[in-house]
Amino acid sequence: MLKKILLQDINIAGNNFDTLPLILDDSGSIVILPLLFSIHLETLGEVIRLNRYELGDRVVTKLEPEPVSESTTRNYINHIYKFLRYINSTHQKDPAHNLNIHQTYLCTPLQVSEYLNKYLVKTLTGNSLSSHQSALSAYFNFLAYMKLRKPHVIRVTRKARKQAIALNQPPTYINYVSTQERFELINICSCKRDKLILRCGYELGLRASEARGLLLEKNGSRKGFLYELFEQLDAPNKCHEKFFLYKLPGQYAKGGKSRYLHLGRDLLREM
Repeated sequence: MLKKILLQDINIAGNNFDTLPLILDDSGSIVILPLLFSIHLETLGEVIRLNRYELGDRVVTKLEPEPVSESTTRNYINHIYKFLRYINSTHQKDPAHNLNIHQTYLCTPLQVSEYLNKYLVKTLTGNSLSSHQSALSAYFNFLAYMKLRKPHVIRVTRKARKQAIALNQPPTYINYVSTQERFELINICSCKRDKLILRCGYELGLRASEARGLLLEKNGSRKGFLYELFEQLDAPNKCHEKFFLYKLPGQYAKGGKSRYLHLGRDLLREM
């Protein structure tokens, strides 16, 4: 069965990784191309973009690096894993006419488009669809950068966008700090603690003073992050959970009222 595992504290060719995602095929063998993509993301913190330039009466395209945040890196890997699951399922249904997950460099633009605009659109909102589009573009641009295929533009059709909006209209919210500004703030942090404080601010809505309420233990009991959440994170019966509940004690919360926080899996693992 295709699965994704997370390696921790490893060294590859002189590069140290706190964490590194690894995808295994049905027989337990490593899927190499996504691993190289992960190493590229984790080592350089950048993706490859296909940019277009006008030179007189000609239009030229170039594959060029562009920085991305740590959270974007994790999202991209998760999206690529979902794409590989799709490739794997189609191969199992008809091995003679479908690629296996080790051959993604042979995917045609039509196959990628069908996955994005016909398969994913049935379950995703417009924003999520755009995120998958960006992840697939980054992955296939990376393969092109490695000279394994020719680059091509991956698009979401107008029909697919309308279908995604109609299926599940995302809630309206005010983005006081732009994604780029958040990335720049995170990037200048000198330690993981400060990065986590900022992430708790924009992912959980925590004030800096409220972050003091994220306790390893509560009054010496088996409650708090150490026992409640960190143990749940790797528990077999919780492997499909995307969010974990934590009750912020009232003495740390604004107004003195306790409230529940919904921590995403990625944020909790970083903690």
